[in-house]
Amino acid sequence: MKESLDIKKYIESGILEEYALGLTSHEQNIEILENLKKYPELRQELSQIEDSLEAYSNMYAKPMSPELKSKILDNIFSIKAKIPTQNSWMNKLPYLLATASFALLGVWLYNENRNLQDQLDQNIKQNQELKYQANQDSLAILDCNNQLNYFKNSNLQRIILKGMPKSPESIAMVYYDSVSQRSILDIISLPQPSPEKQYQLWAIVSGKPVDLGVFDLNEKSKMIEIKFIDRPQAFAITLEPKGGLPSPTMEQLFVLGQI
Repeated sequence: MKESLDIKKYIESGILEEYALGLTSHEQNIEILENLKKYPELRQELSQIEDSLEAYSNMYAKPMSPELKSKILDNIFSIKAKIPTQNSWMNKLPYLLATASFALLGVWLYNENRNLQDQLDQNIKQNQELKYQANQDSLAILDCNNQLNYFKNSNLQRIILKGMPKSPESIAMVYYDSVSQRSILDIISLPQPSPEKQYQLWAIVSGKPVDLGVFDLNEKSKMIEIKFIDRPQAFAITLEPKGGLPSPTMEQLFVLGQI
């Protein structure tokens, strides 16, 4: 006597899902159809699987052109003739699967295109940043070469600005060239001032201070080109309120260098 079918084990094997997707062989189809006739539980399980697949395909389905639809249906009919089946779901399944497949392919292509566009935008931005940095580096090299040629000039005077009693450890230097009429301030060591204060550079001409502007302490102000003054007697730096003053505060004299 033939043993009864283990319904639970049969369902858990996944054979019904494969049948619903048209992945079972001819022999398997015959066996499955026999079991479906005998066991209502299997028919109910298969019905639930079909409903789930149909809902999935409807969720992702997108309209196709008549030409593409005709080609797909022609292929489906030629395949369906080779697979014996006795339920209406199998008649619709290939079309639904094909529609869902094209829908998923469309979603995948859209996401890939968006990812590629994002990557392209990022590459363009990085390329622009690299070009900008290259231009900045080229300008910096040119500036360094110009400064190097300037410092090699035999007409150049080096005026050391030594620390005063207010700040004995401070030191700066002025490079002064009367031929090219250029002068550069090299800040070697000055204490960092409070936010409401700024250093102010002075030239002493005919015994009187001439304002050469204020500056902050940062990487860019370590060596800065300053206004050229004809026949200065000395240079000095004081610490003044932010924005500077018309005349120096002698109590805040940090460095002084005579020519």
